[in-house]
Amino acid sequence: GRSVDTRRASMLTTASTLLLASLARAEGDVISLTESDFHSIVDPESLILVEFVADLFPESGILPKDPVTRAKARFFIEGVSSKLIPAWYAYFLRNAPVEDFYNALKYVQSLLPEEGFAVGEFSIADIAIAPFLARTRVSLLNEIGKYPEGDGKKVWAHITSGDFARIAKYSEDLFARESFKATFDEVSHAVLEPS
Repeated sequence: GRSVDTRRASMLTTASTLLLASLARAEGDVISLTESDFHSIVDPESLILVEFVADLFPESGILPKDPVTRAKARFFIEGVSSKLIPAWYAYFLRNAPVEDFYNALKYVQSLLPEEGFAVGEFSIADIAIAPFLARTRVSLLNEIGKYPEGDGKKVWAHITSGDFARIAKYSEDLFARESFKATFDEVSHAVLEPS
């Protein structure tokens, strides 16, 4: 099998690094992707990069082969991109009502199956949301944001229990993946303040 040398792709977003680490193999050819490689292909912040790497590794299964499942993955990503992320950043950067964030999170939670990942098996949908959920956790638990001090930990406690039990379990499952643990550094994310 092929593998990816993630050490040479230091400029990549957490999503990109998580994706590449997800695909890494212990043996075989190494595909070395540098900063200029990614800039020449696509904006490294773009979710297009996720599908690009999925195309490099079709055997990985992260881009579902079944067109219906693939469409569900893309629909999930669209919900995250158009509803959840804007609601989070409105709360995080502008102290918008937290209820808007809760409603967006409930919407994304409604797209999840009863168990497993976003479309059953781990896929591009999960790769797209994992870094966002991780940064949300870091921000809330470390009280990093424009919301009133002390609210972060309360919001995290609320979104990891009760009405949000399914998304809480989903987040735990994502955070438990070896590829996630190997690529997400909570300490470095905790020192970033919103501007």
